[in-house]
Amino acid sequence: MSCNSQNNAVTKKISDLYVGMTIQEFEDILPDIVIPENNIDFQTGKDKDDVFGLTGGWAFNFKDGILNWFMMNSYSDVITEENYQKYEEAYLGFKSILEETFGKPYEDITHNVRFKDPYIERHWGYDVSEAIWKNSKMKFKLIFTFMGGKGEYHFLLKAEFHNNDYEYY
Repeated sequence: MSCNSQNNAVTKKISDLYVGMTIQEFEDILPDIVIPENNIDFQTGKDKDDVFGLTGGWAFNFKDGILNWFMMNSYSDVITEENYQKYEEAYLGFKSILEETFGKPYEDITHNVRFKDPYIERHWGYDVSEAIWKNSKMKFKLIFTFMGGKGEYHFLLKAEFHNNDYEYY
């Protein structure tokens, strides 16, 4: 199965995935994603143009046969207003899917949604938007950040899924 198909499968099955599921449950939901023999960490679709039209992929971590955490990320150092808009649209598209599946986030923060060209308007990067959900099985966060400093800038779109006692958000 191509990476594009794998990432689309993960997105379509997001409502069925949860931290704490067994490898067998994971394989039943996403049978075309191959879990390595050590079943600890693996990625699918890394560096492929297939996560909401962005370059990125999904990563999964199993501990003792149980899904410990999973995440999606897309990272780009092409700093243009057009690319910024692609990341913002991907954030809003993914947020919409999460809201349709899990309801409104309990925290929904819009920081600065205006593109600031760092070569014209100097800055150290900034958070754009973030949303946090919590349900009976997990806690998860979607973020869009304009990372930057010392002349290096990057766009980051990331979704993190952890167990409910994850303490960092």
